[in-house]
Amino acid sequence: MATVVLQVRDLAVEFSLRGSVARAVDGVGFDVRAGEIVGMVGESGSGKSVTMLALLGLVPRPGRIVAGSVRLRDIDLGTLSLRELAQLRGRQMALIPSDAGAALNPVTRIGAQVGEGLAAHLPDLPRAERPGRILDILRRVGLPRPEHQVRRYPHELSGGMQQRVAVAMGVQLGPDLLIADEPTTALDVTIQAQILRLLLDVREQSGTGILFVTHDMTTVAEICDRVLVMYAGQIVESGPVVEVCTAPAHPYTRALLDAIPPLGGDPPEQLTTIPGAPPDPRAWPAGCRFAERCWLRERLGNPEKCTSLAPDLADLESERRSRCHFTEAVVR
Repeated sequence: MATVVLQVRDLAVEFSLRGSVARAVDGVGFDVRAGEIVGMVGESGSGKSVTMLALLGLVPRPGRIVAGSVRLRDIDLGTLSLRELAQLRGRQMALIPSDAGAALNPVTRIGAQVGEGLAAHLPDLPRAERPGRILDILRRVGLPRPEHQVRRYPHELSGGMQQRVAVAMGVQLGPDLLIADEPTTALDVTIQAQILRLLLDVREQSGTGILFVTHDMTTVAEICDRVLVMYAGQIVESGPVVEVCTAPAHPYTRALLDAIPPLGGDPPEQLTTIPGAPPDPRAWPAGCRFAERCWLRERLGNPEKCTSLAPDLADLESERRSRCHFTEAVVR
């Protein structure tokens, strides 16, 4: 069993809004191991981004972590000061943003931006060695003609090249944990495939654990080893990606998979959608949070248990877990 690089237990994040409190993340727990890519998937508002920001210590006000723990290897991140967290970010844990074009400084040349991480975290590295290190990491991520690109500004690069620069900045110091926040958003399919291949190469070469945050189940199936399915601030299913995608154990996971357009053959007359909307995080329902949108509940005759009793995230076989009272009916 590989070393656990990230351990999250019972994480809860709340936002105080106009006299009310919204719990955006509610009791989330999972591990990421060295050399493993774990997908975190769910529709907008499910809690993925807030969870990611909590791991990095970057929850914006008026949000705050109200419960749980986050450990990076043997370090309890909750005990660190803001300065200590800043020293960890980039060196031991790093982020690849969803929109590299917006994340990069528009008035700073590419080489200088990549070099900022070296200057901040490797102050003893001689200045004469920095240009070579910058070119080396840009070559590793497949940026063409890096000796030319380092002198350019972000707007002079294509979207795919900008994303490669963002990957280079994330991996240049060999972090234990890399958080990829929808890193292929707004890229064409060819560039998407290149970025995913690049993340696989990073995993193989450095043994970095990767948390891959996305709304796209097809990308999860392509690149991830395990998957966490989030809904309404909770993990509702987790397990090996092949098993979850071929035999989902929660009705929400099955609904996400059914909404993917099929490849080949005649297109369907109408795509499958999930009716309704997620519940309000200021007043989570007493029972299952997916109950009002659940196709299985209707098929079973609307059992009262679904709306009156909150299901636990129960252990199944093969490291799988599901938060449903009627998991057996989903699997069938």
